[in-house]
Amino acid sequence: MAGPTPQQLIVVAVVFCLLLTVLSPSSSSVTRMFSNRHGHGERGITDRVVTLLPHGHTFVEMGANDGVNSNSNWLESIGWTGLCIEAGPSNYKLLEKNRPKCTNINAVVSNKESSTIFREFPSGDLYGHSGLHDFRTDAEWDKLMREHNSPPFVDHEVRTSTLSKIFKEQSYTSIDYFSLDVEGAELAILNLYPFEEVPVRVWTIESNKLDRNELVTFMEKKGYWCEHHYDNVNTICGSKVHL
Repeated sequence: MAGPTPQQLIVVAVVFCLLLTVLSPSSSSVTRMFSNRHGHGERGITDRVVTLLPHGHTFVEMGANDGVNSNSNWLESIGWTGLCIEAGPSNYKLLEKNRPKCTNINAVVSNKESSTIFREFPSGDLYGHSGLHDFRTDAEWDKLMREHNSPPFVDHEVRTSTLSKIFKEQSYTSIDYFSLDVEGAELAILNLYPFEEVPVRVWTIESNKLDRNELVTFMEKKGYWCEHHYDNVNTICGSKVHL
């Protein structure tokens, strides 16, 4: 099945805006709603998602961070529900505080049920380099820390789980929107995703650290059309079957 034509997308966008106008007491309310949305996550991503999914209601955000700078935060505020998955223990504590309505899960997605070590730099230049210990060799970790004056770090033991297990625990059989932002490991996660078991209608995938041709080829084989978002950071993929 072909993806939506530009004319179809324009019609959906117009209908959605008209519905907002009808449901809001004034045009200023509509403006305020869109302004609030752009205060969270990647600007424009949620606009595109609700255009493609005007009746959507379920999301999964993997790499949910603190839950505030989040692609799902605004969606939750208008009635969507879903899962927020975050591996980093410190970010997970903030996520629980900031997003109490979300089903929050502290786990590393893997191909097996087990545990792994998550190395966390609480502050400083290496804060953004927190991640799985196994992603680097000991020599690579030593070199990285020497280059940054050996900042303090904490090694946490974190649960690993398959997505199939997580979805089964939460009784998820389909998902409207999946936001995937795991700092360069997106293709590895997609290779673990149970596409037939739990179909997703729309994905946003952080792709600025990926080979985008490889990503698009992979997603097309899974039955999606893809477009690169104007922010040059994310790729949006929609199901050819479920949209």
